[in-house]
Amino acid sequence: MSKGISLHIGINQYDRAAYRSRGMMLRLLPNCDADSLAKQQIAKRFGFMSAILINEDATYDHVIAGIKTASSYLENGDLFFLSFSGHGSRVEDRSGDERLENKDDGYDETWCLYDKMLIDDDLFDLLKSFRPGVRILVIADSCHSGTSIKDTSVPFRPGGSFPKYKTEEISATCLLMAACQDSQKAYPGLNIDFSLYTYWLLEVLKQYDFCDSYRELHRKVSAHMPVSSKPNLFSFGPKAEQFEKSKPFKI
Repeated sequence: MSKGISLHIGINQYDRAAYRSRGMMLRLLPNCDADSLAKQQIAKRFGFMSAILINEDATYDHVIAGIKTASSYLENGDLFFLSFSGHGSRVEDRSGDERLENKDDGYDETWCLYDKMLIDDDLFDLLKSFRPGVRILVIADSCHSGTSIKDTSVPFRPGGSFPKYKTEEISATCLLMAACQDSQKAYPGLNIDFSLYTYWLLEVLKQYDFCDSYRELHRKVSAHMPVSSKPNLFSFGPKAEQFEKSKPFKI
């Protein structure tokens, strides 16, 4: 019988000293803890074994350890559900790869954890550690999250996919539902209890029986979002298209 593990990360406030040393000032966010608690409830509803990291518990080391624990436990047919709500950022592509044809591709997208940024290249390396046949669902409600689990050391065009030779490096199947495109910002939500993307995700899921696939769930949530914060659906790995067509959150 297939197993499901989930890890939910929500960060409203940050280690200011740690980020100040990197020349960054991150403002407080209002709803990221609530976003993650809500996604944990979704996971529990569908039978996942679940863990949550909020604010000062959501350190770089704790998040890395949580993902590695899941990768060591899950096997063919299992599902890992990872969610993040917090600040996202973009930094200059550290790979310095001259093959990048689009100027916008010269960036690494990041998740800002409590004390340190998690670069998309490093997250991609963690995903590579999962065994063949494992499905990985990532929901990222943060700025610049559109392809925030990719490795930017290879050419990538928005709306496209990894070249074949690169996807062969990953054995698991990965699907990202992101709050916005890489060049956009996510909205925290005004006079609601959740960030805007999470709010509409939860609203659509109230009619879960009418969402036959991740593609349909993405389409229905996107219909409520502003053009300036357009959600993205991004997948790669073996049988990625089949994963997109599967029933959301079904282990």
